[in-house]
Amino acid sequence: MTVAPDWWSIARLPSQLVAAGFEVAAFCPPRSWLALTRFVCERYVIQGPDLEGQLADAVAAWEPHLVIPGDEFAVHLLRGMDRPGTPETLRQLVRRSCGDPRFHQVVTDKTRTLEEAARLDIAHPPQAPAEDFQDFATRHGYPLLLKMSVGMAGLTVRACTDGESAAAALARLRSLTLPAYVGQRSIMVQEHIRGRPASIALVALDGVVLDSFSYSTEETAGECGPSCVIRRLDHPGIAGTARKLVAHFGFSGFGGFDFMIEAATGTPHLLEMNPRLTIAGHLGAAFGHDLAKALHAGLSGNSCSPQLDPGHDVVALFPHEWWRDALSPHLRHHFSDVPWDDPALLSRALISRQP
Repeated sequence: MTVAPDWWSIARLPSQLVAAGFEVAAFCPPRSWLALTRFVCERYVIQGPDLEGQLADAVAAWEPHLVIPGDEFAVHLLRGMDRPGTPETLRQLVRRSCGDPRFHQVVTDKTRTLEEAARLDIAHPPQAPAEDFQDFATRHGYPLLLKMSVGMAGLTVRACTDGESAAAALARLRSLTLPAYVGQRSIMVQEHIRGRPASIALVALDGVVLDSFSYSTEETAGECGPSCVIRRLDHPGIAGTARKLVAHFGFSGFGGFDFMIEAATGTPHLLEMNPRLTIAGHLGAAFGHDLAKALHAGLSGNSCSPQLDPGHDVVALFPHEWWRDALSPHLRHHFSDVPWDDPALLSRALISRQP
């Protein structure tokens, strides 16, 4: 499911799910990327503002075993339905899809996620309420980051090089309008860790990671934007931290974590959790780990799929790298995950070249 019409990543997952043995339906806006994929057997198109009612109707009609949120707002909508007054069958579906309800509010709040990580002695950047950015800058220096507790693809993150840019960024973040079901939000100031960005994509059930793969980021869309080119990375520290957090949160579903590997020490600092499919989660065999097949095996009570031989070390993510630079050498020299088998999705990407 997605409620963000311009969110690409979730539209790539149905093909992987079908190949793994699932039947897939889509709940999405009419002009969304997800609405275009040919790998769904039913579409429930959002009409009007009553998202909860429409989602409940779609669930009643389709009777899914799992609901997979594809964007941050979908995560908030789905987890927010696990409350008194919601039919018990729907609440159980949310918990089966998302995990331990005690942490619904934690994993959807980037500030609280890092606070929980601190309790587990997981390395992360120092942070403070954004109103204190001047005192924070005195202690930690510039550059620094201003981050909203809700957001995706770097849309609510601002890199600041001095007090003037920080004040302007804070004003812009405060002016952003978010859906009401997102609830309260906060803005934090965070130390900028100098190093190399890295991430892990995973799938889990009831706090157990079924499969995962890590990667470093070679190119991004803007300073704080989404990855465009990624490189396979074997990093036991990142994998271990992810398993620890997934177990602590009792997390279920597709998800991931973003890190900064500190240049001076090699320590991976946790930046945030993504409690939904991440930009690379659909890559499957390209990096030797098919998350959709691992999920199918886990739900079937079978052992997880064995690790495949990695097909590629570097992937130019389509359409993001093409949107970033149509003449990029990465597109010529490395594998790009173009959806050749999904013509409507490919055609829309080719005519809407915009990051």
